[in-house]
Amino acid sequence: RCLPESIAAAIFELHTKGASYDPSRSGAEWWAQVRQTGSAKKTIKFHWDADEFAVEQHGVNIHPHFSTITYLSDHGAPTLIIDRRNPIRTDAAADPCGPIRSGMLSYPRKGKHIVFDGQFLHGNIPKPDEQSERVTFLVNIWLNHRPSNCHRLSEATAQYLGKPETPSSLSPLLSPQEKITDPSDRVFESRFAWRAQAYTLKVPLPFACSTAVIDWTNDAALRHS
Repeated sequence: RCLPESIAAAIFELHTKGASYDPSRSGAEWWAQVRQTGSAKKTIKFHWDADEFAVEQHGVNIHPHFSTITYLSDHGAPTLIIDRRNPIRTDAAADPCGPIRSGMLSYPRKGKHIVFDGQFLHGNIPKPDEQSERVTFLVNIWLNHRPSNCHRLSEATAQYLGKPETPSSLSPLLSPQEKITDPSDRVFESRFAWRAQAYTLKVPLPFACSTAVIDWTNDAALRHS
């Protein structure tokens, strides 16, 4: 019905090709974000994507199969994705804290599209020296579960969001070519809260890259604050 729905549908099709799922309970949850960089307060804090209603009402962490980010600007804070997962139950003995062994760091570039496991912790690395606008289009892919408070866009709003026939395309997926082991240019530390729990994330990072897979053998961890 509109351009964002058309793009979200194409992203869903790309990442579910060959998968078996119930179409009536599967789909693409999409939204757009515009953030002003230059302040840590305006940066997207570290978090896990989840069905927020299921967490709040039932104490269950249900995550999308895949989370995706499409950058619509060349500026702004990079995205850091790390291999720490949430337990299914919020009261479970399993703990997301512990050593971090791998992750991916992605700097914005207009038209770049990245995809990662929807259970992974992720957020932005602030760039306090840069005053710019970061624009992204985000699509979470849900299979056999529909987020409780996720609703279709109304016809009244869809008519203002561009024609679905507007040309757009997705190139074949490629693994990041840059791989970095134990970077030591700087140490990034972030404190954030998730469902009444406070965490501290500490990871060594490179000063710059495009899209890099990072492996840590030590000094990278998620801890309770």
